[in-house]
Amino acid sequence: MTDYGCDCGCGFRVEAVPEKIEIKRAVLGEADSILRPEVIIASNTSSISMTTLGIDEAVRPFCGMHFIESGCR
Repeated sequence: MTDYGCDCGCGFRVEAVPEKIEIKRAVLGEADSILRPEVIIASNTSSISMTTLGIDEAVRPFCGMHFIESGCR
C-alpha cells in the first residue's frame, strides 16, 4: 500500500512494510483511518502478533499473513 487514498474499489489491502512494530503500527493506523470500513487489511508479518500491533482494537476486519518463498518456479 503506497497510496492510502487510492481506494480503487478494492475490498482487501496488504501491508508489507519492514518487521518493525512502530512502522507497521503507523502504516496500519493510517490505512485504518482512510480506507472504507469494510475493506479487510492484512499484515504481512512472520513474527509480530496481531495483538501486539493493536489490531484487536480496530473496528474493521484484519488478519495476519505470511508469505514463504519456496524457490519453485
